[in-house]
Parts: sequence; structure tokens; C-alpha cells
Amino acid sequence: MKQFRHDDLRARLRRRRRGTRARLSFDAALRLRRLGVATPEPLLYAESKTLDGPAWFVCRLVPEALELRYVLRALSAGEGSARFPAIDGAALLRRVGGLAATLHRHGIWFRDLTSGNVLLSEPATDAELYLVDLNRARFRRRLSLSQRLRDLSRMPVLRPADRAEYLSGYRSGGLPRYQRLLFEVFHYGFRLKIRSKEGARRGLRRFADLLLPRRRAHPHIPEADRGAKPQERAVWDPLTDQPHQQATRGQRLGVRLRDAAHHARPLLRGAGPLLRSIVEGKRLRRRLERVPERVPFQGLGVAVGPDSAPVGALVEAIGDLGVENVLLRFHLWQGVDGDLLRLA
Repeated sequence: MKQFRHDDLRARLRRRRRGTRARLSFDAALRLRRLGVATPEPLLYAESKTLDGPAWFVCRLVPEALELRYVLRALSAGEGSARFPAIDGAALLRRVGGLAATLHRHGIWFRDLTSGNVLLSEPATDAELYLVDLNRARFRRRLSLSQRLRDLSRMPVLRPADRAEYLSGYRSGGLPRYQRLLFEVFHYGFRLKIRSKEGARRGLRRFADLLLPRRRAHPHIPEADRGAKPQERAVWDPLTDQPHQQATRGQRLGVRLRDAAHHARPLLRGAGPLLRSIVEGKRLRRRLERVPERVPFQGLGVAVGPDSAPVGALVEAIGDLGVENVLLRFHLWQGVDGDLLRLA
């Protein structure tokens, strides 16, 4: 089950124009299955009555499914055969390219053909390939070259040799030279776009957190009471062990600064003794380094324990050695028995 939210203005406008993404996913799944493209069986979709309410899409579970992203990551790291010994990486890439070719032959512009949206029914080369996250798909009579290459370029196949296998599955012998060059441009541009968006989102999120509370708090967390103080908005929910996310980053910083004096007092009380012990330790170390103490030699000795050998043999061996210094090792929690006392 996947929930689609319509919190912002863009999502509400999209819902008014094209319907909910849950309904789009349901309709796309039915059309794909009629065309012979594998996707989990759609069961139902549900929509809230209000324009900004959520919608849900439910499909049948694919047991033991494996996301293609994990296989591609292993291939990019050179660990494909070690992590997935039952998968022939090159053959699987050709099958994924063939899946893209099937979509395009039917006029389907998937628009989100990434490794996270392709599932393997099992970790094997000949596993069934399922498509998920179908709400962005568009159905056309015919796709342009740009649409086809943009679809292909979203798959994160990073090594050139792997991309060659991927494209050979899409078209026998690979793409013509000018199309391959255009594909590489789209592929590089998409990877650059993803990295740029991630960096920009992190920066904007940090700036927005200074002024605004989290826009998308967890649904199970209740709204803050009217007039609630920043301390109350920033506390942790004891039932879910999650932050309420109703205080801005600036408000949380203010709470920490106000509480700093309370937490600093015990630290300051312990700082004095700690500093004195550090200084004294350094002083003693320097003294030992300057004037090493002479340790008188008191003769050789032997260390024994109660489990080293039978007690009688130990006593006889010590007598034969003629040593006077004997260190007896034992642990109090092991108890004191008659043999130990005899040895002592």
C-alpha cells in the first residue's frame, strides 16, 4: 500500500487536473498488465473527498522481491558476483534494456524508469521483472527519440561496460553512434540534476528549518496546542519516541541555549577536580622521567595458580627450584577450597 499526499499547492493542482496519483497508478497498472508488462496486481485505490486529503493505492505483495537498485550498486562497486552469485549481471542488464524497449514499443513513456522502480521476483538472472510507481507514466501512440533516451538515461548504470550491455538489450547491437552520444549527455545530465537537487534541498531545508516547523510532520503526531511554548513544541513523544516536529530549528536552538546554564553547572563543578588531577598527573610523570627510581633486585620468583597442576606436584616443584618468592594467583569469586589453602 502506498499513500499519496496532497499537502502543497502543486499537488492539489495536479490532482484537480489529472486526478489522484493513486488512481493514475491503478489505471496504469491495469493497462500495463493488458499489454503483457509485469507489475504487481492492482487491488484497489481509495481517495479522500477533500482536495488536500490523501489517497491510497493497494496492490498485491510480491514476496521475496528484490529491488534492482541493490544489484546495480553491487555491479558498480565490482561486487556483483560476490553479493549476488545467482545473478549474471550482464544478462540482467540486457533484460532490463529489453523491458524498456517493450515499454517504448507500446508507446509508454514511463518517466521514472529508475532502479528503485524495478523489482526482481527473486535474486536470479531469469527472475520476473516487475514495474512499480506507475503514476508518472504517459501512454502515447509513438514516442520521440528524446522521450525514449530520457527514459533510458534514468537507470543508474554507472560503468561504461554495463551501459553497453544495458543498451544492447534495448536494441540489438546497441544504439547508433549519434543516439549513444545523446544518451550519454542525457545520462550525465540526469545524474548531475539529482546531485544538484539533493544539495539544493538540503540547503533550503536547513534555511527553512530556522524559520518554519517541519511541513510534513508524522501523521500520528498530534497538532500543537494553541499558545504552546517552544519547549512544549520541541519535546519528544514518549509513546512513539519521535520528535513532535512542531518547533522551528531556531526555537529548538533557543530552548537549548536557555537550558545550557542548568546543564553547565554540574559540568563546571566537576571541571575543577578533573583539571587538577590532569595537572598533578603530568607533574608526577615529568618527575618520574627526570629521576627514575631504582628498584632493588630481590631474586627470582615464580607465579602459580591453583589450576596449574596438582597441588602436591606444585609444592614439590617449588621446593626443587629453591625459589623464595612465590606469587599465588587466584580469584575470590572462584571460592577458597582446601587445595588452595594447602598451596598457600
